[in-house]
Amino acid sequence: MSANPRQFADKLRALSEQYANELPEKFSRLEQLWADFTSSGNVAPLREFIQQCHVLAGSGSTFGFPDITCAARELEQLLRPLLEENTLPGEKEIRQAGDLLRTLTRAGAHSPPPVADEAPAPTPPAREVRVYLFGDDSPLHHELGTQLGQFQYHVTRFTDTTALHDAVARQAPAIVVLDRDAPAAGNLAILMDDINEASLGETCVIVLSGEDTLALRLEAARANACAWVTKPVNIACMVDTIDRLATPTHREPYRVMVVDDDPDTRNFICFTLEQRGMHVFPVSRLDDILDNMRDFSPELVLTDLYMPKCTGLELARVIRQHEEFLGIPIVYLSAETDIHKQVMALSEGADDFLTKPIAPHKLIARIANRIQRYRGLSALLAHDGLTGLLNHTTFKERLQGEAVRADRQDSFFSYIMLDIDHFKTVNDTHGHATGDRVIKNLARLLSRRLRRSDIIGRYGGEEFAIILPDTAIEDAVRLLDRVREDFAQLRHRDDTGSEFQVTFSAGIAQYPDFADMQKVHTAADRALYAAKEAGRNRVVVRHSGDDD
Repeated sequence: MSANPRQFADKLRALSEQYANELPEKFSRLEQLWADFTSSGNVAPLREFIQQCHVLAGSGSTFGFPDITCAARELEQLLRPLLEENTLPGEKEIRQAGDLLRTLTRAGAHSPPPVADEAPAPTPPAREVRVYLFGDDSPLHHELGTQLGQFQYHVTRFTDTTALHDAVARQAPAIVVLDRDAPAAGNLAILMDDINEASLGETCVIVLSGEDTLALRLEAARANACAWVTKPVNIACMVDTIDRLATPTHREPYRVMVVDDDPDTRNFICFTLEQRGMHVFPVSRLDDILDNMRDFSPELVLTDLYMPKCTGLELARVIRQHEEFLGIPIVYLSAETDIHKQVMALSEGADDFLTKPIAPHKLIARIANRIQRYRGLSALLAHDGLTGLLNHTTFKERLQGEAVRADRQDSFFSYIMLDIDHFKTVNDTHGHATGDRVIKNLARLLSRRLRRSDIIGRYGGEEFAIILPDTAIEDAVRLLDRVREDFAQLRHRDDTGSEFQVTFSAGIAQYPDFADMQKVHTAADRALYAAKEAGRNRVVVRHSGDDD
């Protein structure tokens, strides 16, 4: 959970105090390196001296020591160009550097106590999709509550306005579905004002009505209704509406990989991003970074430009050599202020350049904007347009990645092939538009009933594929059977108002019981075929020892 602003300030103050306590040792190391260089003329201590100045230039202001940043930056800007041109400092540069080094060490001794920057706003915790359904005690409302419950909404029914008000005041739901035709509803505007006041404006109201006129819709709009649904209720449309209004509170945390050789700066960045609810993976060993990226699946890599083992430019080139990482944003965070070097860094495949020191709220905003754009583009390329699930190509890539992960971690996963029963009959009888709605309903049900770590794809037509990481085959069967039973209870409606129900069949196999991704897919597909042959509406498992 995100820390509150006071906790953020306290943590930042503690990091600053730790930084201040370590300064004498850092300065002592700088003085030793400078002495080694001036006495020997050896380039190795000079190179490390410049790198340490670069680190201090980036971290000083971050922890409340702006004079350290200024002096260290001047030292780096004086000496790095010479080193890049394979030229050693002359007498003039040595004298200037000595003066700046003394200024640097005095800056650490006399800096004022650090002042915490404004804390970034914490991310609100994800709210359960709680739905209050207000109406009469008719079978319509009982059935609507049951149907919505199949999609994992937490549904509570009310027939009394006082009970509804008290419940909203105690725990504001994401959604109130309000039947304006219910006898107890009374004046719609007054009832909705009451709901808005009790929820402090946190609840979206969907008006349900048996009539559909401009006057009635205007009445609802003037009362600040968020949506209007006409009876008889099309459950697919109702779920679409609830998802559209409630889903933004369930955004997945951003995943950021932080690459910086300075532990002080790295800790500060990680803490700042975690405070905003992001998932952060700090990298201290570059040797493992490609494996780390495959395991963590970052949505952005934040890296320093100058590091001892390799530069940020070189790291970006290595990352871009791998097709699977081509689209991941790479952002430099560096004390480098030379605009020409920044432009050159961006030309090597990076997406942005941020200059140290940077205020926490600015760092968060720039990273969030980049990841939002990345997610938007990724969704267009990787997801099926009808269902929003992974498309065939992307799912196969994820299957390959899961197989690699399972091998590396000595783990396993259950693999499922699933197909809607008699789907051709649905299309022939009710029309292809209705068939599409059936596919969407199943996709939505799977998304709600499975874990966020599970991987769901539309494999083609009415066929779906699912990966359940770290899930034993017995648990997969129990889970899928519950979903199958709930899907069979859903009532679908075609364009004529006719209602019908459908079922699905599924086949399950487990990796590495079947030793590669093609074999596990073939096994699950054969199990699906066996489920169809056995009468449909069932789940069949295939083990490696089963006969063909």
